[in-house]
Amino acid sequence: MNQKISGIKWKLFAYLLGFCLLLLLILTLFQTVFLDRFYKSIKTNQVTSEMVTISAYVEAADWSSLTDLGGGPDDLFVEVWSMERTLVASSGSFREGIHTQLKPDEMDDLIAQLQAQGGTLTRRYDGKDKGKRPHENIVSAQLVQSADGNTYVVLASAEITPVNATVETLRVQLLYISGIMLLLSVALALLIARKVSKPIEAISRTAGELGKGNYNVVFRGTGYQEVVQLANVLTQAAGELSKTEELRQELISNVSHDLRTPLTLIAGYSEMIRDMPDEANAENMQVIIDETNRLSSLVNDLLDLSQLQAGTQRMSIERFDLNELTEEIAGRVSRFCEQDGYRIAYAPVAEIFVNGDRDRIAQVIYNILLNAITHTGPDKVITIRLIVSGQSARLEVIDTGDGIAPENLPHIWERYYKVDSTHKRAASGSGLGLAIVRSILDRHPGVDYGVESEVGRGSTFWFSIECSEA
Repeated sequence: MNQKISGIKWKLFAYLLGFCLLLLLILTLFQTVFLDRFYKSIKTNQVTSEMVTISAYVEAADWSSLTDLGGGPDDLFVEVWSMERTLVASSGSFREGIHTQLKPDEMDDLIAQLQAQGGTLTRRYDGKDKGKRPHENIVSAQLVQSADGNTYVVLASAEITPVNATVETLRVQLLYISGIMLLLSVALALLIARKVSKPIEAISRTAGELGKGNYNVVFRGTGYQEVVQLANVLTQAAGELSKTEELRQELISNVSHDLRTPLTLIAGYSEMIRDMPDEANAENMQVIIDETNRLSSLVNDLLDLSQLQAGTQRMSIERFDLNELTEEIAGRVSRFCEQDGYRIAYAPVAEIFVNGDRDRIAQVIYNILLNAITHTGPDKVITIRLIVSGQSARLEVIDTGDGIAPENLPHIWERYYKVDSTHKRAASGSGLGLAIVRSILDRHPGVDYGVESEVGRGSTFWFSIECSEA
């Protein structure tokens, strides 16, 4: 059963709307539920801070600085008492403040509490005087040992103004604000969701064309850098798919051509020998054998290429003499094609030991050599050079053919790639040789390869491999 997946537009809408609602909830909590708590916390910090400041003056016996204690907030009051219950200094009018109402026994009790708690305390007093409105004070007190040798009680107090009316006002305002914010958040969420999802939906519709086999599409991304990058990558992928499809069709066409030719010859000569027994001579039989071998070579090359590209063919790495292998292959191919006038020039060098799959490297040399035979010039000369440079051995196969244009060089390793529009099959082989060469060399670590060519001057195919220490 297919799971229903929400579209990006509605997910973005839900996330943005949820975020706006969360902001409204936080705003509600801070402006109503926690407002009184924050207010009292701020007042407590102010009172404590003022008490510490005044205590510093008292401790230094800096009485001149205490003549005017009006530098703090307007609703904050300060008193300095001696241990003999005498008011030494004060700031502000307490109106309904707690300190002016302290009786001697209350002051004694306060001093006892300060002594018991290490000389400092902060507490809240609820005032409920008759005929007066209830009030609440925050008081911070400290015992201070002054430089003049006396001990003083420093009291700082602030009256807490009731905030119930303020909270109610904010609550009503918040209802209107919430309604407006909700409408704006819905509109904004829809707008952003549409703006973000629109280019992605356009890319999705274009991608649907790929599923129908239409690879000539261009993805257009707008609005966001990531969407533009995605569109560019998909356009590039569509181009690669188009090339792959063209190569697939070309491969089928070329393989069909190469299969049809030997099969036609085999069938034709076989029917001739069946109908005319006198034609069953060695020459006609050799044609059937040659075309059968050619057909077998094509099938084997297709199988090798498929296994190499799929990674199912294992490499058997061993140490071998590259010079000996090159000389062996050059001699074998030379004997095969010398009757057609081709000449392979190779001057053997000293032993050059390398690590690799000997059979696969032999296949590489053989295929490069057959490619050179196919494309060499009228002189029919192919030159092989084996050069040691530092820790690497470089093998070059040089022909004197027409050469390859620079724009075609990157593509010559592809299966059945043709420089011109005419299907040209090698005199021997399947036309897949260079693709097999690339697949084999890619599976050997530390091996480099390439081609150097000039139009009208021929081509040099090469590969280099690290030498092996004894």
